[in-house]
Amino acid sequence: IPAAVPAAAAVPLLPNNTIEFLDSIRGKPKLLHDGYTYTFHAYRAIGNVAWRCDLTNKAARDKGISCNSTAVTTGMSSTSTLEYAKPHSHLPAPGRVGAMKVRNNVKTVASQNPTTTPHAVVASSLANLPVDVHLNLPRHKSLKRTVRRKRKADSVGTNPDLALACDRSLLVLNIPQSFLQPWIHFDSGPSSERILIFTTSSNLALLRESGRWCGDGTFKAAPKLW
Repeated sequence: IPAAVPAAAAVPLLPNNTIEFLDSIRGKPKLLHDGYTYTFHAYRAIGNVAWRCDLTNKAARDKGISCNSTAVTTGMSSTSTLEYAKPHSHLPAPGRVGAMKVRNNVKTVASQNPTTTPHAVVASSLANLPVDVHLNLPRHKSLKRTVRRKRKADSVGTNPDLALACDRSLLVLNIPQSFLQPWIHFDSGPSSERILIFTTSSNLALLRESGRWCGDGTFKAAPKLW
């Protein structure tokens, strides 16, 4: 491991009264508390944030381990505190929590050491980890891919030539005039609820002639803004 990349320390467990926020693989906020992980649910009117146990999704229900636990925090910052957390229907998974922290550490090291090879970044982040954390980590190949994706995302934010690919804000999304035809049929303009419609005149003609329309959401392929 190159000297420029310090080895990561073992991932400690969080005390019972401690909370921590991390980003998921898809960049969504996660709450860590007492060996459990929560996904963001909603903002409350008084500024609090509501969370749901990770094991409320369909994949967990299909395995028979669905959990209805919820939690509320006073915000989503380093100074936020836990208002309450309902009991879970399953045991905590500190190894899974530790694996999430390792993935976030890989991204941090990748950004701070842009010239270090992905192999060295991953190796430094995996040093001195508990066995249960190792068992919950993805393959090294996937972690190296995370390094490359993180660096690509960082370059998008600093390279004006990649402004169109930037998915950080609908307000700053820049669409060159050359792109407005023939694919972009409608653009509501910069706002937090911006709407773009991609189609062609021939596609619209087909819709007019069709007696039945079917639609589906391409959420996995859509940019993060949508």
